Amino acid sequence: MNMKRIAFLLAGIILPFYLHAQEDIDISHIKKIPSWEELTQQDQANKKNVIPHSRQLGKSSAAVFEEELAPFYHGVASGDPLNDRVIIWTRVTPPADFEGGDVTVAWRVGTDPELADMVNEGTFVTNEERDFTVKIDVTGLDAGATYYYGFTAFDAHSLTGRTKTVADGSPENLRFGVVSCSHYQQGYFNAYGNLAEQLDLDAVFHLGDYIYEYGTYSDFLGEGDTIFPRPHDPLNEILTLEDYRTRHSLYKLDPNLRKAHQQLPFINIWDDHETANDSWTGGADNHDPETEGDWEVRKSNGVKAFFEWVPIREAEGGGPTKIYRTFKYGDLVDFIMIDTRLEGRDKQATNDEELNDPNRTLLGAEQLEWLTNELNSSTAKWTVLGNQVIFTPVDLLGLPGSEDMWNGYPAEREKVIEVLQELDNIIIITGDFHMGIAADVTPNPADPSVSIGTEFVVPSVSTANVNELEDLIREVVGESIDIDQIDDLAKIFNKQMKYFNMYDHGFYILDVKNEQAQVDYYYTESILEEATGYRQEGSFLIADQASSMVEVDTPAPSADAPAAAPDTPPLFIHTGIDDRNTANQSLIILAHYPNPATERSDLVYALSKPMTIQAGLYDVSGKLVKRIFSGKQQEGVYSLRTTVSDLAAGIYFFQIETEEGRISRKIVVE
Repeated sequence: MNMKRIAFLLAGIILPFYLHAQEDIDISHIKKIPSWEELTQQDQANKKNVIPHSRQLGKSSAAVFEEELAPFYHGVASGDPLNDRVIIWTRVTPPADFEGGDVTVAWRVGTDPELADMVNEGTFVTNEERDFTVKIDVTGLDAGATYYYGFTAFDAHSLTGRTKTVADGSPENLRFGVVSCSHYQQGYFNAYGNLAEQLDLDAVFHLGDYIYEYGTYSDFLGEGDTIFPRPHDPLNEILTLEDYRTRHSLYKLDPNLRKAHQQLPFINIWDDHETANDSWTGGADNHDPETEGDWEVRKSNGVKAFFEWVPIREAEGGGPTKIYRTFKYGDLVDFIMIDTRLEGRDKQATNDEELNDPNRTLLGAEQLEWLTNELNSSTAKWTVLGNQVIFTPVDLLGLPGSEDMWNGYPAEREKVIEVLQELDNIIIITGDFHMGIAADVTPNPADPSVSIGTEFVVPSVSTANVNELEDLIREVVGESIDIDQIDDLAKIFNKQMKYFNMYDHGFYILDVKNEQAQVDYYYTESILEEATGYRQEGSFLIADQASSMVEVDTPAPSADAPAAAPDTPPLFIHTGIDDRNTANQSLIILAHYPNPATERSDLVYALSKPMTIQAGLYDVSGKLVKRIFSGKQQEGVYSLRTTVSDLAAGIYFFQIETEEGRISRKIVVE
């Protein structure tokens, strides 16, 4: 069952809140700033143009941001490893006295956690045009080697990251994590924290839905279903480039996701929620051109933010590129990652005539030709197809969602099956479905005895499962349904399934050796509270030359692993210079968009502790033009939005004052 299709049935009213931030300038010297009690009647009237919101991150005890990480609050990440190179990433949040312009960030890569044995270093210039993100393709590295890396800016050092290049030759044993579907406002990312402890992994494959586009209380949870532990930021459904950037920023502040990125290299592909639910090349189920604008613009916004905020390799010269690509780990395993979402997908079918049209495509002609060539030319012992949506035919018991999977593109699936059935040792890894499923790939579901490979669907990190949507399921299929019956019926109607877990959240580990491959499922103990416990359940072995799996009693043994990256940033780098800025800052400005502005100005900030704030907009003379918000707020991420279309063109200052001082941001109104 495709949760996302059912989910959209409950999509609600988009909340009109946005956010963001930028240049910090102290304007207190311009003129004595009026007190809040001195507000004029006109100031009060201006409040109708202001849309404030105040919220906190639920019951979480984790800090919204960690002060000691300044200015690298979003941590570090690495990805897209090759034999001799890897992408390293971070994001710089300019401090309060930043006057705008470029920021030069130093980076370094070494063979030890202390970065004493350096192998490469350099500088990177970032600015607001790329949302102050930093991405370097580090070259000159050894194959199959672990490296450590870090960044320096504004006299402070980032966390030290840990990464690994792709092995060449004939590796004996490789291990990979697989994850998908992390919905911030439906649960805590405990699975990412559990995954970060698996230090013997060569890489993590993220199969999509890295972020979700919905606004707070406007996705697919009903009143009787799982509670919202933490609201999205911005509160509205994301549409603009600034919106997508802000959503990525919120996710990267999560401590568990930050920890996973710090310790392990990621290989990412997107699914639909990085843009909009059930997207295809020309639109999306969750996109209305009449109210949400041009789809191509929205899609471009989502893609640009994804390439800015995710450690994925870009086209030469910079800018987004295609996400379908191959990673070759010596002669042991090839990972062929595809794009079933934005590259070539036709719109989902609405009737049998469309469904059975032989010309309908999921991949597009160019990608299908590329995939066929990659599969036929692979010389590795194992070939793994990294895929967003379920490939093996499944019976969804009449529930909606089938048309968004390979089920909905039968002619093209048959073309791929014709290629796969000529090959040996095919494994498909899949996301999207929010369940743990292990199934043999059977060309004909009516004959499960004939298999051409195996498919493993990863459970979600936190996106709601069937049992967490009980009220909604009853609404769709009838009050008499017993949720546990779905489990039983799914196995009856899908004999190719060897394993089915629709209740739990987590990840799995793919262990690859020359003589066999094995998949072991791991589940976190909770998504509704911060929890570190997890368990292993379900292990499946595929022997060399076997086209189906067998269940085994024990998971594959862990391998030796190099040391973890340190939990805290270094106070000095190997030169011995102790220049780290350790000043605490309880309020940080995360973003300010757009600037210059014509219609509205959105400010995004975070509080690390409860504080009383006063926010206002001032002109260059220091006169209070608009009072935006006044009151006490708990720790959390907040947005303030004010309309500027009613102001004369010129320079203004957005100021937030707390008991610790004030921070100002210049805004140009055009």
